[in-house]
Amino acid sequence: MPEGILVPTGGEYKHQPVQSLRVGMELMDPAKRWKLNVVLQRLFLLGAPKVLIACVLLLALSPTTPVFCEAYEFIELFSGTGWVTKVMKANGIPTASFDILLGEHFPGKQDAMLVLLTILNAKMDNFWCMIGLVCSSWVTISKGTHCREPWAPLGMTQHQFVADGNALTSRACLLILAISAMGGGWLLEQPSTSCVEWHPRVRLLWRLLPEVFSAKWWACMYGAPTAKRHIGWSNCKTIKCLDLGRMVRKLHTKKGGLKSTKTYRNKEGKKSFAGNQHLKGTGTYPPAFAKKLARLHTRFCSKRTLWFGTHLEVDNWELSVHLFEELPWEEADWWPDAAMESVFCYLRGSKDLELGSLRRLFPTHLP
Repeated sequence: MPEGILVPTGGEYKHQPVQSLRVGMELMDPAKRWKLNVVLQRLFLLGAPKVLIACVLLLALSPTTPVFCEAYEFIELFSGTGWVTKVMKANGIPTASFDILLGEHFPGKQDAMLVLLTILNAKMDNFWCMIGLVCSSWVTISKGTHCREPWAPLGMTQHQFVADGNALTSRACLLILAISAMGGGWLLEQPSTSCVEWHPRVRLLWRLLPEVFSAKWWACMYGAPTAKRHIGWSNCKTIKCLDLGRMVRKLHTKKGGLKSTKTYRNKEGKKSFAGNQHLKGTGTYPPAFAKKLARLHTRFCSKRTLWFGTHLEVDNWELSVHLFEELPWEEADWWPDAAMESVFCYLRGSKDLELGSLRRLFPTHLP
């Protein structure tokens, strides 16, 4: 990084000289150091993998990456056309959004680092994140290709889109752990036919988190041209408010209801179905749905499940270092299915990193 860095201020980035930032833990602002300690200890309590905790530490110890700047109240991942982001910004809510089409090809180390850094710069205990995970390799309509089953949830990984779907899901689980440690709310959304809950990392996530709520809703009830049933999971009961009740067929027809699939007979004479020209459009949230999320913004920020005790409200850096050092560097903790090795190497290899006496905590070679 040349003469300066990009620092988030009120949702926008401005140039700031490196000299104005802290170098090392000793010069870190006490308020930010306290937040780092709280996040680390929450991650320990959650049972987060060591590679995620290490990435958080490396970001905090780098003098060129600002952390805990309280810049965002809403973050949207896999934003697509960005309807939710646009509505949130129109309502004056500091927002950040990411989409795989806007960054590097997966698995990208820089994009993953930037998303994690953005989460660390959200308003602690007062933000939430919308995660519209890519569903193409999880829904029923592509089951003939991905071949996922409860006993084989990873499917046909020789197909690139299936392998990418598995890795994106694993990374989303890590990000949800980071969001939870920051005290934020989150909402993971999928089509109702998605089998993403079969993924081993999702099942592990449900076990690690104290409480997860779910709800289903019809897209056509928000003005979408197709019926499309959605399902969502969240650490906030507010998700139940997205369900507007049973779909009334007459109402769907009145709103110009379209079908997103077509049926046909295959060579064996078996009845099959495939997507038509309306299927791709179902991946976009209707504007009315985005407006509903904006109205529920405050509740998603404040009504999430709280489970962290007040005993964490201490500035005990030595304890955090000790707990991190005691965690073994085991192969499973690297989460290879999420391609986290490349993210760790990218952060660990930074020329601006100020580790000092903490250098012993981070390996110089992968196992």
